[in-house]
Formats: sequence, C-alpha cells, structure tokens
Amino acid sequence: VISSPLLRARQTAEIIAEALHSPLELDPLWMERDNGSLRGMPLAEVDERLYPRSAQHNPYQPTGETGESQFDLYLRGGGALQRLLRHPPGRYLVVAHGGILNMVLYAILGIAPTPMNQGPRFRFQNTAFASLTYNPDEHLWRLLRLNDRSHWPGGSE
Repeated sequence: VISSPLLRARQTAEIIAEALHSPLELDPLWMERDNGSLRGMPLAEVDERLYPRSAQHNPYQPTGETGESQFDLYLRGGGALQRLLRHPPGRYLVVAHGGILNMVLYAILGIAPTPMNQGPRFRFQNTAFASLTYNPDEHLWRLLRLNDRSHWPGGSE
C-alpha cells in the first residue's frame, strides 16, 4: 500500500494496510496539488480569489501565486508513476487524491495538460478506486475500473 502522507489519505491507507496485512509506504509524490497561498482557505474565498481563473487559462501558471501549476502537477504525477514502476512486479494499492490521480492517468494515457482545464477529467469520489494493469514487456496499460464504489454499503460501480 502506497499513500499520500496527507491526513485523510494516510488514515485511509492505514486501515487498508492493516486489513490486508501489508506494509504502508508514504510517498509525498502522491500528495494533492500545492495550492500555494490558497491553502487552507474556505472554498468561497478561494473562488473569489481565483476569478477570473487566470491559472486555469494557462496550465503553466502557479495556483495561488506560489503553488503548483497544472503542468507541475502533471510532471509530479509522472514522477509518482515512474517511482511506482521501479517497484518489483506485483500488486500495489495507491491511496491518493483526485488531482494527482487525474495527472497520473493523463501520463498513462499520453494526455498533456490543457489551457482552461479543458480535456478529460476523471472522477474519483472519496474511497472509490480505479483498477489498472500494466504489462512492462509491451508497455501496455489497461484501465479496468474507474470510480468503483462497489465496497460502499449499497454502492455501485
């Protein structure tokens, strides 16, 4: 089990790792986007400060003046993926956040960050999961499930 060290992800990963009797590895590459000066602000205030959403018009502009741009997050997602692929072959469960998980999927699918946040967005509800397989001999990825909530009471895929 590999997890972002941020509190909710880490707590979720600890529960999963204990249930699976697996070691837990905390990796800061799987953290959510650094929102710079917007970190910790109420959402309404963030919305006020982001409009007009100039950071979304340019994927290279930092969020909150000092945070990560979408392109920075994409590069970090690629780094997280690369680090994961350096592990021995096996099954890995990653507990992370929607923004970084989107950028990892972008890297896998060959999608570059786009101006104005256009392009695909992959939904990751809290505790929902995606399932992928990777064949290193063919460098072939398969996306088997996305936003799967079948483990929720009354959940559906």
